[in-house]
This record gives sequence, structure tokens and C-alpha cells, in this order.
Amino acid sequence: MKRLPLVIVIAFLLALYPASAQNATPTADPDPTMTTSYQQVVVYGGPGITFQQNNLLNAGIPAQIIERNRAGTWLRLQRRADGNVVMDGWVLARFLNLNPALKFSQVTVTVDYADADPSTVDSQSLQGLYAAPVLPPISDAMREVYQRGQELGNNSRAVTKMGDSLVANELYLLPMRQNDVDLGPYDYLRDTVKYFGPSATESAAAKIGLTTYVIFDPQWADKEVCRPSESPLDCELRLKKPSVALIMFGPNDLKAMDTQQYGENIVGDYTGNELRHGGK
Repeated sequence: MKRLPLVIVIAFLLALYPASAQNATPTADPDPTMTTSYQQVVVYGGPGITFQQNNLLNAGIPAQIIERNRAGTWLRLQRRADGNVVMDGWVLARFLNLNPALKFSQVTVTVDYADADPSTVDSQSLQGLYAAPVLPPISDAMREVYQRGQELGNNSRAVTKMGDSLVANELYLLPMRQNDVDLGPYDYLRDTVKYFGPSATESAAAKIGLTTYVIFDPQWADKEVCRPSESPLDCELRLKKPSVALIMFGPNDLKAMDTQQYGENIVGDYTGNELRHGGK
């Protein structure tokens, strides 16, 4: 049986370069939990755009961060006047002028909130999309896959990426190798970066134009690092023996196949020495 990486499908490594740190002017308030927005923003009843819109926060109006969602992408703010709470709700972190001293490890996550309220969405397909958590839980089946990979010699500290041009971009995953990564408020990711960073190198399975079909095609393999008749996928698994893979396909697949074929390709599984599409 070939080695199976633990697959965590993620479209989100923004924590390495938080937009709030790039686009905003830090607040000078001595309390790091105090913040302002740099434009008028909607305040939601929960950490997601499908929750009820219950207020607006104008640019420059101070509010206090009292809570965050698990990923740190949404922050719960409160604004007080004369000792009374006059605003309480959730705002996207990227719209806020975050104090450089703010560390998300010091902001509580009281409840593991849902990322969306699918009941407010009319489209059935979108309901399914919003029902999927941004950071999915690791299933028992994937834990078994991980353990089997360890038994076969996979590297527990190795992470890789697989996908098209969006994934091949040098800003995807590779900055974790830097010794001076500025995590901004996302300090809770420091141990993760330290653990996986050394393995965050270029991937033989990440290339412009790659699809869920041609990742199995030896014609697309890098001849400088891959063996003859070795596919980009097999090549990367051999070179790095990863235990974790960040996989993202889609834009190129839509031009060449329907959703059923795409689904069969994306969930292909290993059986014996063959790669079989449409697996579990």
C-alpha cells in the first residue's frame, strides 16, 4: 500500500500574513484589546457573514475585543457608553486597526462557534457550503490514516502542498521556512510554524495548470527531481513522505470536467499499488 498523507483541505493560510497587519494603521491605545476599524464595517450577530447584521461600526470609533473565533478571523467587539454596552457583535479581523501588542493567545475563545448560520441561506448548495467548518475537525478515519502513514515511514513533521497555480505561489506555505516570520497577533501559531516550517519547501505536486486528473500523469512531473513514469503526486510523496498535505484544486478542473468527475478525482484513494479513483 502506498503512503497516504493526512489530508487537510484548507484554503486559508492568511494567519501568516494577516491583512490587518498589512493594510491598517495600528491603534495607539495602551490597552491592546482596544481597536478601531479603518472603514465602516457591519457588525454581525456571530462570526460569519450569514449571521444577522445587528449594527455598524464607523471608522475610528474605539471598541474593545472581548472574544475571538478559533481561527482568529473574527473578533467579538463591545462598545460602552456611560457604563452600558451600546454595541456587541462580530467583525472581520482584517477590517480592524489591531494594536501591535495584541496577541490572540490572550484573547479567549469562550465557545467554539459555528462559522456560519446556514439556515439564513436560500440556496441549498450554499447551505451545504456554509455548513462546512473553515477549520474542519479531524475525523477518526483520518487519524487512522495518519497512524498508518507513521507505520509506513511518513515524516510526522513534514507538510506539503498539492494543487494549481494558487498553491504553487511562493507565498503559499513557503514563508514558514523563514526564521523571522511575523505572525502579528496570530502568536498561537508559533509552535505550528516551528514544527512544520523546515519541511515547507517547493512541491513537485504544485504547478501552474495542474488539475485533479493530471496530478496522476507522469507527463506533468518535474524531470529533474522525479523518476521516469512517476506522477507528480507519487514523486512528491516519495521525496517528502509528508504526514500532512494542503490540497486545493478547482479552477482548471471546471474547464475540463463536470462536478461528478471532479469529485471522483479529488477523493481517489490508494489500494495496493494502484491509484483508484472514486474511492472512499
